Amino acid sequence: MADQHPFARHWNHNSHYYPRIAELLDGHRVVLDVGCGEGTLARYLATGDTVPVGERRDGLKQPQPAPESFDDKDLRHEVVGIDADAKVLAPDAPGVHFMLADAQQLPFPDASFDAVVSVGVLHHLNEDLGLVEMRRVLRPGGRLVVIDTARSPVHFGPLEIRDMAANLVLGLGKTRWRPDTLTAEPDLNWTQSRELIEGNLPGAHWWRVPLWRWVAVWDAPAARRA
Repeated sequence: MADQHPFARHWNHNSHYYPRIAELLDGHRVVLDVGCGEGTLARYLATGDTVPVGERRDGLKQPQPAPESFDDKDLRHEVVGIDADAKVLAPDAPGVHFMLADAQQLPFPDASFDAVVSVGVLHHLNEDLGLVEMRRVLRPGGRLVVIDTARSPVHFGPLEIRDMAANLVLGLGKTRWRPDTLTAEPDLNWTQSRELIEGNLPGAHWWRVPLWRWVAVWDAPAARRA
């Protein structure tokens, strides 16, 4: 059933994959959301909340106090969200802290996070530099999950037709949602995107998925024992 998707009321080509991201990050406690925008993914990862700030009845006009302990059973992750666009950043919420920062120069020490996620952001950056920074702040054994789009050299190839069909079928019964965040056209095509990931993240898994998206998952090598 279409209404069973957690983001059926706020659906787009990115939020469609938010539940899958949560699955991929299961067990990774402290998460950095790079290019968090208005923060819907970050709040979802922390508590399962699926309602964007702009549509909440309380509006989250005041910063929400974090719980005394992130061991609170209602919190899935402790999340830090960063974005370079100050006007879209939301107030802090339980389990989530938002801050203004440059994804190409992350203001965190090396090995600060159990997991890093980036959705629809990499093509806005110098891709190599963005990946280097995400990798730098990831702890040994941590996980990096990137979802992005690419430039299609053809408009009606088999995978492009699949994407168009998926857009219609997967969107049935859902409310299309477009957050007020920056947009940009990708420079890299699908092959170049895969090569970018393979060059920066040896051993990463990369695959093209419906809705004009690709997914990359990379697990950082575990720390060597002395």
